[in-house]
Amino acid sequence: MSEKNLVRLQKVIAQAGVASRRQAEQLILDRLVSVNGEIVSELGIRVGAEDRIMVRGKEISPVPLVYLMLNKPRGFVCSNDRHSKFPSFLDLIPKVWQSVHHVGRLDVASDGLLLATTDGALTQIVTHPSFEVPKFYEVSVRGEVNESVIKGCLDGVTVDGEYLRFQELRNDGSHHGLTKLFIRLIGGKNREIRRLLNVFDLGVSRLTRIGVGELVLGNLDSGKWRELSVKERASLFAFKGSSREAK
Repeated sequence: MSEKNLVRLQKVIAQAGVASRRQAEQLILDRLVSVNGEIVSELGIRVGAEDRIMVRGKEISPVPLVYLMLNKPRGFVCSNDRHSKFPSFLDLIPKVWQSVHHVGRLDVASDGLLLATTDGALTQIVTHPSFEVPKFYEVSVRGEVNESVIKGCLDGVTVDGEYLRFQELRNDGSHHGLTKLFIRLIGGKNREIRRLLNVFDLGVSRLTRIGVGELVLGNLDSGKWRELSVKERASLFAFKGSSREAK
């Protein structure tokens, strides 16, 4: 096989959805990966389509790279488990792409931009705080949002042993008893927005993710999906700490 058709082993493992690129490298160093029956313990190995790759004794099947953006409605869960009492985000996309996993989470009561992919490397970039990929939200709350509340959310608060804070918080005005907020986060811990706002007695009426990095939800209808363009994928891989280019 031509050298140009060979791909780094850790990339193939990541594309198969087994682990992120960095985790795949560690699996190799830990001697948990074999190629054609031989244990691999060094990085830099390249493999082709005919090579038999096993991770922890289980053969992997490389899958095509898929990158999707969904507008997840409320009432759907970010889970590949079909036994939940709520429908899964997978119910929104064609069966041919059921091998994707969600990138980060939106809880069942939240809606908006959700990325789904078969690429573990992209998942690592978007979800790990070290890459500093911002997420943007529109949140409607009940309660008074004064300068003291804004300062408290920007300074941060420790809740259940976790330090929570917003990188940006803007009051976009009130209507019918609700105040609309614009929030920017880096990283994003479990239910971070709801937990932090609850400290200041602000009940969340609606929480919508409207952007991730340079990606924006735009006019994508609720419950619909679309594929990411090469330019959009490249914008995510360009974030701090990422050396990979979108293909």
